[in-house]
Amino acid sequence: MNALRKIFFETKMTWKRVALLAVGSAILTAAVLLIPGIKETSASYLGVTVEAWFVFALIIVMNCEKPLEAAIKTFVFFLISQPLIYLIQVPFFDRGWEIFMYYPYWLKITVLTLPGAVIAWFVKKDNIISALILSVATGYIGATLVASGLTVVQSFPGELIRTVFCLLEILLFLFVLLKNKRSRIVCAVLTLAVMAAFGYYKLSGRTDIYRGYYELPAGHTWEIKDTEGYVGNVEMGEDGLEILAKKYSYETVVVVNELGEEIELYMVYAPGQGLDIMEK
Repeated sequence: MNALRKIFFETKMTWKRVALLAVGSAILTAAVLLIPGIKETSASYLGVTVEAWFVFALIIVMNCEKPLEAAIKTFVFFLISQPLIYLIQVPFFDRGWEIFMYYPYWLKITVLTLPGAVIAWFVKKDNIISALILSVATGYIGATLVASGLTVVQSFPGELIRTVFCLLEILLFLFVLLKNKRSRIVCAVLTLAVMAAFGYYKLSGRTDIYRGYYELPAGHTWEIKDTEGYVGNVEMGEDGLEILAKKYSYETVVVVNELGEEIELYMVYAPGQGLDIMEK
């Protein structure tokens, strides 16, 4: 616990360290998104969704002396790390530079870090206001924990890695960032309330369904061979597959042509972009 507190409270956040953290986190994230055996698991979500980035942002924020310093350094961190993640993936992406079509979402997040880091800096005060501010992050992570946890229950292992990560992240923030017992209780209660409300929403039957399209190679007759996991609907069009799928679930579709050649496709929810269908 003391070692973790040193990381969050006793690291001199120089510009050199901000740059190194940005480059290092980008390389790590790109690796998770590219390495076979990892990219097909829920670990890949940590590269395209925001929950993992709360950790990096708060390491910077908590080690800054002033709110403005926190805002500028966090902004620069995201300004370096996010484009670099896509740049590293360009040679491995089947559509090359088109991978940057996902960057606008992260550009918005980058801009929002300016006011966000100013507000987050007050978590350092370790009071009730700090608990309220931190509960925004833990509430979001808690909702993600519920959604990913449901996939584990419905179709094990589902998003097990993401679920465990979110749980550990909430505990990290509660017991490392907040020392005041009263502040910790307030943040925990608010987080549990968000989780309960979101769990009710997910279990009440209202689900988010997203549409995706995949263009199949021309010159062949394709048919659907198999689907794995929950897929809302899979239809074979004239030129490709049109798929409706849940945001919080794993889906795999296998198609085969008249020569017996198979293509295995998997679906990835890309924040701000909807459903992306990619070949394994």
